[in-house]
Amino acid sequence: MVKKLYYKPVADDGITTLTNNINYVVSEANAYSRNVLIPLTDKRNAPKVDSFIVYDTKKIPADNSVNSGINNVYLYETAIIKCKKDYINIYALYPDSGSIPSGITTVPTQIFSVNSATGIFKNVKKVLIDYDNDGTATWNKNNIKYLRRLTFKK
Repeated sequence: MVKKLYYKPVADDGITTLTNNINYVVSEANAYSRNVLIPLTDKRNAPKVDSFIVYDTKKIPADNSVNSGINNVYLYETAIIKCKKDYINIYALYPDSGSIPSGITTVPTQIFSVNSATGIFKNVKKVLIDYDNDGTATWNKNNIKYLRRLTFKK
């Protein structure tokens, strides 16, 4: 079983994307929907061969909080992680305002549940994603801004 993988969605400026955008739609209500493909790396940001994560992200604004009682902006994300011939499909719903246009996550950590998994991912039940926007997390020894760490849990 794979233990950890990494990715970096934007350059050090926090704006320039390092992704292949499949679809990106911003609505008038500051909501957005986007699909991106991001190469996976090791902890030093060196690319892994034929390995990437594809996100489907929907930002849900708190635009009806008076009636709904829901005051937080939420992200609903699903992702497929591919490492050569093996795949894992994950999902999460969590409060996070993020930012536009880059859509950078602002929470430090999020747990994703697993829908399905094959090969090296077959026994994974949860994926913990750590977000290090400023490059100062203790696990980020190379101080790489906007690095994300995926930890696969049984």
